[in-house]
Amino acid sequence: MPEPPRRVSLVHQTVVALQDAIARQTWREWLPAERELTAAMCISRNTLRAALRSLAAAGIIQIIPRSGCRILLQAPVPGRIPQVPPRKALTIGLLCPIAPGDLRPVAFRWISHLRNILQEKGIHLELHHGAQYCHTGSVSALERLVQSREHTCWILALSNRTTQKWFCDNHLPCIIAGSAHKGITLPSVDVDHRAVCRHAVGVLLAHGHRRMAWLGPTPVYGGDLESDAGIAEGVENSGHTDATVQTCRYQPTPAGVATTVRRLMRSPNRPTALLIAHSHFYLTVATELARMGLRVAKDVSLICRDSDPFLTFVVPAPARYEIDAMQYARTLFKMLNEHDFGALSIASGTVRIFPQHIAGESITNLPLTA
Repeated sequence: MPEPPRRVSLVHQTVVALQDAIARQTWREWLPAERELTAAMCISRNTLRAALRSLAAAGIIQIIPRSGCRILLQAPVPGRIPQVPPRKALTIGLLCPIAPGDLRPVAFRWISHLRNILQEKGIHLELHHGAQYCHTGSVSALERLVQSREHTCWILALSNRTTQKWFCDNHLPCIIAGSAHKGITLPSVDVDHRAVCRHAVGVLLAHGHRRMAWLGPTPVYGGDLESDAGIAEGVENSGHTDATVQTCRYQPTPAGVATTVRRLMRSPNRPTALLIAHSHFYLTVATELARMGLRVAKDVSLICRDSDPFLTFVVPAPARYEIDAMQYARTLFKMLNEHDFGALSIASGTVRIFPQHIAGESITNLPLTA
């Protein structure tokens, strides 16, 4: 049986086109400047540079910094294009501080989907996990890891600023599966937490709530900072001068969340609605409210910034925002593929996904105020 046709990357097509032009002596001694080639071939600079590196590895050209690309094969025979050495098998490293089995269901699912997508393309995804890669003294651990693994590029999941800055400073090709911290210029794919929280505030305001609270975790990740900004924008843009959102940071344990809820709900002007960052702590908030004799929707309205499959079994049905794990995995793969995996750079940009809003039954209407 014949082998199925294989997808040819844009970089490979660029290599073949340049080889053909050199073989036909379109250029004599030097290739044109990058700007001219990218414009003529309608490709990105990252794609061109990856193709030039392949030609240099094959001995067809010599890349001379600040001078250009010298053609080494002065008069190749037309039609007989020198072959580029076979490309090394692509491998991608996924770095996460938490072991896969301890991840939230939605994170575990998008990683599984991404692994399957990559396997279909003959690309191996290798997971690396451990707290040693995410604390302030993690430089030596990161150096040892990167030196011991020749990955084509990296994906950083649940990464803090220390990890992101190290990869950024060392100019390693990578994508943040999440949001970049302030001052970090790495490409990223994440839920649009800013838009989600802005929308959530609007939903609560539309139901008449004016005293609200935002329950977010500590330590604070990039997506949490985006959430803070979205909440502030939601209140400011609403025109309701009496609307307030109190920010409460909790320790990410059931006991820590319960303590935060008790302190918040025993205050003189307790909030009428809570916006909760994580789905698993939505359960903690709801059960702690029940222990205090407060009913979800009847006494306190709840809305969750994200979702997990287990929330479908909760009553009253939680108001929440649900990301499609397969869509997230495909978006990550698309960014990797468009930039030929190893050609990722600051110019690769960011992608934000707005999840599905599920209205649920956990928000009650309060009398509207002017």
